Parts: sequence; C-alpha cells; structure tokens
Amino acid sequence: MIPFQHFTGRLVADPELRFTPSGKPVANFRIANSDSKKNDRGEWERKAQVFLSCTVWDDAEAVSNALHKGSEVVVEGKLVTREWDDKEGNKRSSMEVQVRHVFERIRDTQQQGTQGFGQQQAPQSSWSGGSVADSNEAPPF
Repeated sequence: MIPFQHFTGRLVADPELRFTPSGKPVANFRIANSDSKKNDRGEWERKAQVFLSCTVWDDAEAVSNALHKGSEVVVEGKLVTREWDDKEGNKRSSMEVQVRHVFERIRDTQQQGTQGFGQQQAPQSSWSGGSVADSNEAPPF
C-alpha cells in the first residue's frame, strides 16, 4: 500500500470541474511549490519550482467552488503515474496526486505567518476526498 503524502503549494489556476459519463464530479487543479529563501541582501530567491497535478473525486464540487487561483493549500494524497497513448500512438505518462484531503492554508495577520497543517480553525477549510483508486471510472480527460 502506498502511504499518503503531503504537498504544499499555490493553485496556478482555478480548479476545473468535470463530470464522468455517469455524472460523477471530478475536480482537477495544479499547484506550484517553490523552494525559496532570503539571500544575504534580504531578498527572496526562488531556488526550484515543482508543479503537481491534483485530482479530487469526493467533494469535487465543494473544492471547485472554494479554491481559486493563488489559494495556498496542503494536499494529502497518493502520488501516482497516469499513462496514455498520444495521437501518434506513443506511450506518455505523468505524475499526479490522487487527493484524499485538501486543506486551505489560512494567513494569520497577527503572527505574520501561515498556519501549518493540522492547525486549521474552520471545518470548511478542509474537504474529505476519495481517490481515483476508489472509483471504477476513469477521469473524463
């Protein structure tokens, strides 16, 4: 069994909500995670940036309505490989996170920081989600 992992980042676009042929909702979004630190002059420098595709099945509509481009989130899920054939018949693959939970990170203006994972104040800031492994349907893309 693959353990669940946590990924932190900001949405690079609004989530895209789609429906399978049987009507089951699925939301897709991408997050960007950058490794930044302050240099000797006190300026922020971006060292590396990673983009992750995320798929949410359960509560896909709630996630799609609540999150927007720029939302800072912690995603809990499984990192999996998705494979397909392109138009020329070549095998293609990509990595994606099959989301189990999404937590929106909330800025604490008094502390000038961000509340960490597991310190959420409002229940509406997290959603329980299934994964594609829990479904017999393929994503509609």
